[in-house]
Amino acid sequence: MAYLIGALRDGYLDNKQYLISIGQKDRTWLEYLQKLVRDKFGVNSKIRPLKNAFELRIFSKNLFNKMKSYGVHNSSTTPDTILSNRELWIPYINGFFDAEGHCTSPATFRKTGKKKISFHQNDRASLEFIKNVLEEHGIKTGTIYLQKSRQCHALYVQSKDGIRKFSKTFSPVRKKEQLNNLLLVMPP
Repeated sequence: MAYLIGALRDGYLDNKQYLISIGQKDRTWLEYLQKLVRDKFGVNSKIRPLKNAFELRIFSKNLFNKMKSYGVHNSSTTPDTILSNRELWIPYINGFFDAEGHCTSPATFRKTGKKKISFHQNDRASLEFIKNVLEEHGIKTGTIYLQKSRQCHALYVQSKDGIRKFSKTFSPVRKKEQLNNLLLVMPP
């Protein structure tokens, strides 16, 4: 459930239809989420094409109400249930990173020598929570700042040590290959 709540950063809830919707260009990740929802909660869902992406549509009053019981009222804030339960922090951040994270590509690293993993979000408090969790796991982060070009807040991990620790501590699904590819080109 915590991973799904993190993944909801790419989605929204529709109270009138008991709809959980997650939109993404990466259909494979939506298929992963579709299987997760079916296997863990016994709920079938549909993926439909949009203009430049896909949308996972989950219509389930039970799952919708279960998410609400976790304190999910929208897709832009971190629910109190996540904030107060340490066991949920890592799966939540895995889902959040898969939805709103970024990892430098090996080509960019080879060209510029710069490396980073990052989280982007309108809700600064969500990034402050992630920053605290990462630092509690010994992962040094930068300052959260407003990225004017994207009109959202950004949190970066830019050290080799921090990126390696992130990879050992967290297990994103969608971004795991990108993270592994960056680790392969970074010097020891």
